[in-house]
Amino acid sequence: MTKELEEIAQALGAEIVGEIPDVGGGAFGAARLARVYQQRIEEARGQRPPKQTSVELLQIPVQETVARALEILAEWISEAGQSCSATEVAAGLLRSAVERWVEELGWLESREEEARTKYAAAKDTREKAERALRAMLREISGVADRETVG
Repeated sequence: MTKELEEIAQALGAEIVGEIPDVGGGAFGAARLARVYQQRIEEARGQRPPKQTSVELLQIPVQETVARALEILAEWISEAGQSCSATEVAAGLLRSAVERWVEELGWLESREEEARTKYAAAKDTREKAERALRAMLREISGVADRETVG
């Protein structure tokens, strides 16, 4: 910790009680920092980390360029103090994408259910209108038959 930070804290009447780990910048840094704080809060509350659900190992072929990009991302994350492998980066990206799609599909399913409900109502309305039209045609036809006979 630098002398300058201590002076700023003192001038503000604050006390430095800890340091923020160097997690790097950008979105990955923000995500790592959020994870660090979440762990600290859980520790402070006496909570245990959530149990890991069962894990299934998938072997997924990727192109060389994709594998290299995953390695670079893992190196960036690891440089920020959070050890990470290319496989872990791939798993995290895949999990995020799947979670996003699950949310999207949930939204689509609710829209589909809404459309089915509206379709059923429209079909019911059409059937009622057809019955009413048939009844009117029978009535008109009956009137025409009576006029001809009479």
